[in-house]
Amino acid sequence: MHFNSQIAAQYVTALPLLEAWFCDPKNEKTNIGVNAAGIRGVAAGPAGSATAPLSSYDTWANAELVKLLRGFWALGAMQSSEGMEALHAYLVESVESFWLSRGFPALARHQSYRLCDSFIKWMRVGAKSRPQIARAVHDFAHIVVNVPTLKLLERLCDNLPSYSTQMAIEDTTVSYRQIQAIVREVCRQYGGTPVLFDVFARNEYLARASVPASLTAASERSAPVRGLPRQLAKESVLVVSP
Repeated sequence: MHFNSQIAAQYVTALPLLEAWFCDPKNEKTNIGVNAAGIRGVAAGPAGSATAPLSSYDTWANAELVKLLRGFWALGAMQSSEGMEALHAYLVESVESFWLSRGFPALARHQSYRLCDSFIKWMRVGAKSRPQIARAVHDFAHIVVNVPTLKLLERLCDNLPSYSTQMAIEDTTVSYRQIQAIVREVCRQYGGTPVLFDVFARNEYLARASVPASLTAASERSAPVRGLPRQLAKESVLVVSP
């Protein structure tokens, strides 16, 4: 697969800053992985009630965190891509079952993936007493497949699979796995890990959103790493939404 060399070079240049952002707990702005924007489009109980989508997600995620910290998962098993895949599959089944058990409309598969990947990414700072978890997330977790990551991948590669909210479960699963494989190949060729690529994509998305459309092309030519030089000059870190 061919990758856009300019974007790839920007990613490589950004890697030290992406590492710094990812490892700094002050940069995690959600309660437990998902905020109001991240839960948008997910149906649960009446708005404002204890069964509203975000409250329901928090209940599920906190219960799974307790299981993890109490040894439900052997931490050693997470230290591999196979172990992380097993945890991911379990969490997808768990959140979908939780939603149905509450009498909520069934989660679409792309929603399940988004919630689970956001929760896993949050665990890098949420499980403070378990540094093995942070390392496993850093090395083996998935990107969150949503608008910021898809927009960058559309620019980066020449054959991105379709990924739509209207797709059937089976098609969503196939496309999701293909997208994760593409990101792993990017990391194999250029370094980093999928979650660092995730941070890069979100920074790019926010930076592009702040630039008028008429200036985007010129800005791409003049700035080696969109959105990063100013933050580097301030010896700061990325400001990235979940």
